[in-house]
Amino acid sequence: MEEKNGKLSFRTKLSYGVAAAGDAAIYNFVSIYFLFYLTTVAGIDPAKAGTLSSLSLLIGAIATIFVGYLSDNSSNPHGRRRPFIRIGLPLFAVSFVLMHSRMAGGSILYYGIFATLFWSAYAIFYVPYTALGAEITDDYDDRTRLRTFAAVGSSAGNYFGMVFPLLLVSLFGRLGKSTETSWSMTAVIIVLFAAIMILTMLRATRGKERITEPAAGAQKPGIFKDYLNAFQIKPMKYLILSIIFTLAAYTIYLSSVAFFITYNLNLPESYSSTIFLVACIFIVIYAPFIDKVATAWGKKQSFILCMAVTSVLMIVMNFIGIRSHIMLLIFAAVHTLGASVYWQLASAILYDLTEVIELKFNKRSEGTLSSLQSICQQVGTAFGMLIMGWILKFSGFQEGMAVQSAGALSGVQFLLTIVPAAGYLIAAAMMFLFPLTKKRYELVQKAIEEKNQTGQYSLDGLEQIV
Repeated sequence: MEEKNGKLSFRTKLSYGVAAAGDAAIYNFVSIYFLFYLTTVAGIDPAKAGTLSSLSLLIGAIATIFVGYLSDNSSNPHGRRRPFIRIGLPLFAVSFVLMHSRMAGGSILYYGIFATLFWSAYAIFYVPYTALGAEITDDYDDRTRLRTFAAVGSSAGNYFGMVFPLLLVSLFGRLGKSTETSWSMTAVIIVLFAAIMILTMLRATRGKERITEPAAGAQKPGIFKDYLNAFQIKPMKYLILSIIFTLAAYTIYLSSVAFFITYNLNLPESYSSTIFLVACIFIVIYAPFIDKVATAWGKKQSFILCMAVTSVLMIVMNFIGIRSHIMLLIFAAVHTLGASVYWQLASAILYDLTEVIELKFNKRSEGTLSSLQSICQQVGTAFGMLIMGWILKFSGFQEGMAVQSAGALSGVQFLLTIVPAAGYLIAAAMMFLFPLTKKRYELVQKAIEEKNQTGQYSLDGLEQIV
């Protein structure tokens, strides 16, 4: 495998980061607009819409479990990850369009079926794509830089998934298209962009993936054994909780923006585009800062710092009050720091657990770890959507109403500010307890070398890890 033991080339990092643009476009479109689409376009009760979104995510998580296992144990001559990406891409593209189209009367069952298919197919792409990053380098700092390129790529994808949709919906509306048709046509354009980015990555990274040949007479381990092994390493529980709380907070914030602009600020929903454009810009601004802090201090420390600062500032701004579009733009820039550090470093932190599992169980499990990350993200997103729907319901939000009650407006602001801030603060606390640092990772690598040479290794300094 090219570049495995050396530093990654600029071209390799860039090509990997390009696919993150397609991933971000699709993921953010669904995270931000699907609940909004269900309540305002399809006319579904917000509590039912939130429950539908959550259930589709949780059912889709079942597919994620199998994808990681199957890709880890694949002996495909083209690699363990790329064939799965090629299968998942067309499946999630079709289901993505259909879940944003009003057919079959726009029933809950219809949206539930295609939302479930989407999240299942998305897992077939996302898990192997994330795992591919751990396979093309085992250098601690290069993994950080690889995810920095992915973060910058995500910024471009965020524009297409966050900013572009409402502009397109508005444009198609001015061209005489119905609201339903405008959303469907927008979904087609977004998914075409995503497909082009992902196919570009597949072409450019050809030949850089680890090719694993099964040992003669070797039997594949049971699917649950791989996951049990992952859960047995001590740092895993803290990382899982950090991911879940981060994604719940992130989902609630993203889903709240359109509601806050429309109802609290009484502005056209198209103003959401400028909010998300600010996020895209600040992702690029924050990326080199996060990269430098993570390289100098460590990924863990960088994650804690950015999440804690974001949480405190979000709470402060809630009490100051967000009464204008400009204040909301500033708030978006604050929030983006916490979101950026997660998307830039979480996978890189996860990658380092590959060597911990290899040390303890003599097997690399990039796919299993990526599956766990995806499952945790889906659980967090589902949890966030569920909270979002029910808080809207209990605050008195009425679907289809142009003017909402004071209680509903307070509920929307609570969802935009306090709830995400609390989630990020808990995520930072979990990462504080996460024991794998750069120094300990280097000890893990040294122990693997000792084990390969002598069959034994020292546990000095690794008591909290394995």
